[in-house]
Amino acid sequence: FPAILCCLEAWADTPGLTHFSGLVGHQGAYGCRLYCPVKGRHRHGSPQYYPAHLKPHNYNVRSCDHADVDVSFIPPGTTSQYLTNLLCLLQSPNDTQYKFRRAATGIVRPSILLGLAPEHCLSIPRCFVPDMMHLVSLNLTDLLVSLWRGSMDCEKPDSRAQWDWAVLQGDVWK
Repeated sequence: FPAILCCLEAWADTPGLTHFSGLVGHQGAYGCRLYCPVKGRHRHGSPQYYPAHLKPHNYNVRSCDHADVDVSFIPPGTTSQYLTNLLCLLQSPNDTQYKFRRAATGIVRPSILLGLAPEHCLSIPRCFVPDMMHLVSLNLTDLLVSLWRGSMDCEKPDSRAQWDWAVLQGDVWK
């Protein structure tokens, strides 16, 4: 996995950072790489979570139907909350409790960075930095282009043929 580890921060793409952080990754219920307390949402019957800050219409998936999240006021993850949750995870008495606590805390295992002396690393989770390269140059671009072209996957009763905002089609796109 491509990653750079320096004395202050851990840089990696989103899947690669999970090797350093010990966090669940971006598809987990608490998948924020900065360990913020915002819980994701998933489709009924699907284990994959998405960081959907606005609650979809007619959405009633148990434990994911929380209110909209104001992105202007998302508190950062704290070292004390991380360490409290890590201790809870490590004290799991059995595999069932481990899986439950992993989902509830967003932690899979202790971060390898806990082995560094504190003077060599920022505190966890502050040492994990956002993945701006993928967000700006890959993910956001892919999302916007697929929205404008009307080529994004959708589920019934939604229909791409009814998307009046998909403007880069036919001769216009050429």
